[in-house]
Amino acid sequence: MSKQPTENRRSLAQVSRTLRSVIEAETLERYFWTSGIIQRYYLSDLGHGYFDLVDDNMRIRCMLHEERRGNIQFELENNLEVEVYGDVRFYERRSEMQIFVRDIRLNAAAIAKQPAIDRLRAAGLYPPRKRPPPQRIRRIGCISGRSSRAIGDFETAYQSAGERGVLAPLSWEYALLKGERAAQLITDAIYALDATADIDAIAIVRGGGRFDDFAAFDSFLVAQAISQCQTFVVTGIGHHRDQTLSDQVADHAAATPTAAAHFLASRCLSAESNFSPEAPDNAQSTKSNKVLRVIVAVVVVIVVTIAALGIILLRASM
Repeated sequence: MSKQPTENRRSLAQVSRTLRSVIEAETLERYFWTSGIIQRYYLSDLGHGYFDLVDDNMRIRCMLHEERRGNIQFELENNLEVEVYGDVRFYERRSEMQIFVRDIRLNAAAIAKQPAIDRLRAAGLYPPRKRPPPQRIRRIGCISGRSSRAIGDFETAYQSAGERGVLAPLSWEYALLKGERAAQLITDAIYALDATADIDAIAIVRGGGRFDDFAAFDSFLVAQAISQCQTFVVTGIGHHRDQTLSDQVADHAAATPTAAAHFLASRCLSAESNFSPEAPDNAQSTKSNKVLRVIVAVVVVIVVTIAALGIILLRASM
């Protein structure tokens, strides 16, 4: 490799500084509003808030200065749908672009959810406590609308995975997915499946729609039922851009019904590979232990009896 002229060499710091000068020449103090979902939110030791703002296809880092964070009238947290106002800055140390946030507000979807979140928080159900998937799934309880396209998408994706192993059977509960009665009917279906002994996972799925089509899944009733459920709950509601309160409180939120099916199928196949049919169950092991104890007790009695007879015969011969 030929030696490059010295004047063409730059340190990483110089490269990063050049990028900053080029980018900020076009972006500094050119303020704009943009929207997305908060992910990877955390506070630094200095009180600055850092988070990713994401949508279907993009992700960009955001920084909210501690002084401006104090002016926000709501609590920042992951999965919150917001609009941020700021300009693009370039962080030299990591050669990374980020939005320097000057203001932040809830978008329409988040505002609609806020009363339900406040009620969940008052009941000690928010922020949600996520549970790990069950080690073995005997049956999956599924909830959707009777004519929902999500059923076909879910079953097709789930059954296609069955070619690679044994999958748990599906049991469907049907409910209205929109309208005044939808939230109560979905809640009733959740409680019914949760009370079924051999159901080890619940999947709640529906296809895409308009913002107001998801009102039932942003309701306190459904979110409370999911939060209180003793069974592992997976949601696959709408498309990638849709994020409901039910998704936030579920144990696993899949982006689509198809993604929910793939996730549950993978859990079934993983559990099946780890399950050893040759291993005795607890009842069989307990039964074997009892038999062994009886045999030992009988042997001890025989030995003691023979020893006693020997002593008696020995004394009689003296």
